[in-house]
Amino acid sequence: MLKQLSEIFSRSNNASVQSPDVFYRQIFENSQDGILLVDAETGVIIEANSYIFQLFGYEEFVGKKIWEIDLLNNIIPNMEAFEGLRTNRTTRYENLPLQTKDGLLIKVTFISNVYEAGEKRIVQCNIREFTQGKAISEALKSQNVLLENAQKTMIKMIEDLDQAKKEIEREKVKGDALVLSIGDGVVATDQYGRITVVNSAARRMLGWSFQEVYGKPLVETLELEDSEGKPLLVDVNSSFTSEVFCIRKDKTKLPIAINIKAITWSDKGIGVVITFRDITQEKEIDRIKSEFISIATHQLKTPIAGMRWSLQLLDIPEEKLSDQQKTHLKNVTNFVEVLGSTVNDMLNVSRIELGTQNIDLQDINLLEYIYKFLEEIKPYVETSKRTITLTGIENARVALSTDIKLLHGIFQNLISNAVEYSDPGTEVVVDVLKEENFLKISISNIGEVISEAARPHMFEKFYRAAEAKKVKEGGTGMGLYIVKLFVEKLGGRVGFESEDHKTVFWFTLPLNH
Repeated sequence: MLKQLSEIFSRSNNASVQSPDVFYRQIFENSQDGILLVDAETGVIIEANSYIFQLFGYEEFVGKKIWEIDLLNNIIPNMEAFEGLRTNRTTRYENLPLQTKDGLLIKVTFISNVYEAGEKRIVQCNIREFTQGKAISEALKSQNVLLENAQKTMIKMIEDLDQAKKEIEREKVKGDALVLSIGDGVVATDQYGRITVVNSAARRMLGWSFQEVYGKPLVETLELEDSEGKPLLVDVNSSFTSEVFCIRKDKTKLPIAINIKAITWSDKGIGVVITFRDITQEKEIDRIKSEFISIATHQLKTPIAGMRWSLQLLDIPEEKLSDQQKTHLKNVTNFVEVLGSTVNDMLNVSRIELGTQNIDLQDINLLEYIYKFLEEIKPYVETSKRTITLTGIENARVALSTDIKLLHGIFQNLISNAVEYSDPGTEVVVDVLKEENFLKISISNIGEVISEAARPHMFEKFYRAAEAKKVKEGGTGMGLYIVKLFVEKLGGRVGFESEDHKTVFWFTLPLNH
């Protein structure tokens, strides 16, 4: 339940009633569709939202006739084509290829609706990118910036009294159109937390009618859960974007990508705007992909084991091999080991993503485990001309209930990375810090810092930073992704800091699992 929402509403009881143009502008700019509003009589584009600029790279929309926009030539090449568009109440094109300003070809869904706005007829064109493998977290992060810019724009608009009447009228027209036809679910509240806007997409996804929710407290109507079924508490004082489950009227769960934004004016809360979209299809695609990877990796394990066994059976004395033959044999052996490691990584990832990875909790002495692990990798560290030091020894003298295999995978990836990407002759430090309810374990090294461009992607699947590629050409880019999955499976968090020639990766483990 969104309990924290009540805080913003209680603080804003004395705030004046919000103007509808604030909500309409937020909805218009916060949409995950590119939107064009076109005069049905002249064909002139009278408004375009920020997302369409971002999607295509063009800013030259407003004031032009729609058939003059090059990227729309295969939809509306001339005035006659526009005539057909405006005479049809609704027009829809699926999987339509359009070219962006930088030459990238993307596939979109194009929907146009014609409606009356006072004495004017408006053609609203919604353009949505259709990319099945698209990472939703990237789209959600970019919306934070758009929302912040939209808020500043709206405040400036309201303060401009000379244009207030014209702006309110224009925003009212756009708001009415958006509430009726936007593809995203939109819910908005007044300053008291009562629902004032629920568009048709939101009603369809949630199963509620407008009469059932209008005027009711949002905190009693919209229920969110995380992937483990735990109620989700949201701090609306800061932007919130995530993939969560929404509880529908019939108590079924709907996976959604959600963006929640508190609206303020003159430092006073005047409401909340929530946009969300159904990501059932994306979830199903991820599930099918993970199933395929799981099956493929299972099938690969047997031939890899056979290759490894065959190499061991060769048992050819080195003196009988030429230098070239020795090199070939070494390369083949290394390749089989790397391939086997990659297959194991992919199998572990697919198990967790499919929810088939069982947690086998065992009671261990953490200090004894770390000492044993460091002893196992000692030859590798010495060969690499580095050293390893353990600090926070007293903090590590704890009994811990955890999964040994997952913990081993976390240490293996983080420590091997720290050794591999540190400067020769330097020290890798493993530190244990004990807090009230959890342990924080850090692995630090001295070497090239992680670039700003790479930092948002460090825990993404298959991602390898440019700095890592300089040190090692090979690599799957799975190590840190696996670390994140394993840590979260054990109930912890993971992160890193990198500055002043020093990088620290850390993770937490709950003391009471």
